[in-house]
Amino acid sequence: MEISLSIRGIAKALHRSPSTISREIKRNSYRAWSNFKEHDRYFPVKAQENMKTERPRM
Repeated sequence: MEISLSIRGIAKALHRSPSTISREIKRNSYRAWSNFKEHDRYFPVKAQENMKTERPRM
């Protein structure tokens, strides 16, 4: 099941800035092929893995 929300809609639901959501999606999206079309896909599991390996915040 896939639900489509705008970046502004996601930001409003999470009480975050639309630019924060946009950066998160851009940072953790990858090119994928489906039905002979190329498109970007967001992978939350990969985002979580990346967060764990990033430099700890102070």
